[in-house]
Amino acid sequence: MTANAPLSPLLRLPVELTTMITSQCDLPSLITLRKTCRAFYLHANAVLLSDQRSLALHYVTNPDEFWSVLGETRSVVGGFGALSFLLRDKSVRPKDLEIFAPASLAAQLVIQMQNIDELSLTVRTVRVHKHHYRTLPFHVSRATTLVATHDRTITIYAFTSDSPLQPIARSPTSALINWVSADAFACGYPTLTLLRRTLGRFPEASEEDLHALYKELLHNDFKVASEPFLWPEYTHLSTPSDPPWLFPCLRSLHLCPDQSRYFGDAGSLQTVFNLLDFDEHTLRRQQRPPYGLTVAWRLDSTRRTCTELCLLYDPILPNHVFSSPVFIMDKHDFL
Repeated sequence: MTANAPLSPLLRLPVELTTMITSQCDLPSLITLRKTCRAFYLHANAVLLSDQRSLALHYVTNPDEFWSVLGETRSVVGGFGALSFLLRDKSVRPKDLEIFAPASLAAQLVIQMQNIDELSLTVRTVRVHKHHYRTLPFHVSRATTLVATHDRTITIYAFTSDSPLQPIARSPTSALINWVSADAFACGYPTLTLLRRTLGRFPEASEEDLHALYKELLHNDFKVASEPFLWPEYTHLSTPSDPPWLFPCLRSLHLCPDQSRYFGDAGSLQTVFNLLDFDEHTLRRQQRPPYGLTVAWRLDSTRRTCTELCLLYDPILPNHVFSSPVFIMDKHDFL
């Protein structure tokens, strides 16, 4: 916008009205709006930061301390908590907030959550992999559940590695491959998740937890499919199969379950809260998400292999490996 250019009609509105309008935008609209000019950036970013603060306030009395501790320990919010942030829908927030912490810092996070007066959370239960391996997520060695406000809880998952994102990437459904940290947030499958669609394998009769997960997603108006081509609008945007009677591979849309994915690739949404003045050097040095050890994954959503041989020729993950800690060496481009 040049110095002599006329103001946008939206910018000529009272600040209170502009704030009200931006607060009603969905996440893609907010991200787009904050790239237009500095004034819109400030309005849109204020909404995102307010949502981040509101998410923490649902469980603790001091959201600033909460996010500060998560930043120090390189931890992230996952599960339905992160999903509610991305959808900008408070009704999706769970009773139990899931936090994922690196193996080397998980114990520190639990101690700080208990010792900081403004948080003063108390331990309710501790589950270790040796005795609870059937109920703990992949790559989780220990889960500590803390009592939060209003009879809600916070569960801190400690990993077997120093990648806080690997258990998130091994979620049985694409709708939960997301995270929110003190500095950034990411969505693994925005073209599905933000439209309340999810890919995932259908549960066996004995998988009660997975049945409960899909029931919760359906309750929140999600549509569930085991294959992306079951939604025709995605298939119409992809290259036809050769021969045509085979199922199409949606690799070009980053929706092929067999292709490797990582947070920050072209099919994901990943960005920081402070675009204008975030300290990239400090985040890199401290290896705080989205920097440091991350994860590459492929979905465990189908027993049918890709018709384009994504498993055999994938450049990141070997055949039949569903996730692996990785360092992404390229410079991050934030939206």
